[in-house]
Amino acid sequence: MKTLISMTPLLAAVTATSGLASGLTYPIVGAGQTQCYGNFQAIPPPQPSQPFHGQDAQHPGNAASYRDNHDGTVPDLVAGLRWVQARGQKVSWAEALAGVKACRMGGYTDWRAPTIKEL
Repeated sequence: MKTLISMTPLLAAVTATSGLASGLTYPIVGAGQTQCYGNFQAIPPPQPSQPFHGQDAQHPGNAASYRDNHDGTVPDLVAGLRWVQARGQKVSWAEALAGVKACRMGGYTDWRAPTIKEL
């Protein structure tokens, strides 16, 4: 997917209520990580007082959920963002920002580059 999203959210953001995400005003999509790791290999999930505690596998977050709108856009049903479906070719940051202004995918005119948290 291109790194473009619509400023018109599909769904209202909700406060996440699990793990470290508690109290944040935007939903967190889990990374899908299920195994914990030490320096060199997989390890059992560490307890809070042990080294390596707090890995993604210990904070699964929300399962990713997307839908194909069949108009070149894909809404993220967790974060409430709409993404351009076609990846396109690699471009510079300046070219990407210029492309955002010209993007009319799905009939939307308010596309923007995502923030680091949205990515």
